[in-house]
Amino acid sequence: MSVYILVDAAARAIAALPPAPQPGAGIPWLLYLKRQGNSLVHFWPFDGWQIPAGCLAAPQVYPALWRHAYPAEERTADQHDAFTGATWLSEADRSGRLSRFLEPNLTPSQRMVAGVEGW
Repeated sequence: MSVYILVDAAARAIAALPPAPQPGAGIPWLLYLKRQGNSLVHFWPFDGWQIPAGCLAAPQVYPALWRHAYPAEERTADQHDAFTGATWLSEADRSGRLSRFLEPNLTPSQRMVAGVEGW
């Protein structure tokens, strides 16, 4: 089974959850996934810039960059953001464009900040 089939299924499941009452409320879910997957889940860029072979990647993304490229259909804004992120990542990986986004041209100090704060 493709990793992106799993990612898409996870994104759809997460999108179906009730909206988080405040920003950061989803962090416990990410910690749960990390603990359940042990080293099989790589949270990019927080776990490092290179995603090890065999790991499921959970990248931090900014769906507003691609939100308007996909019709929202019946999705709420939060559901559409989850769908947009998963869809764009899948398409970028299949077309060979993803690797250049995983290695942005940053200074060492910018990489340090991004590794802690994300985008």
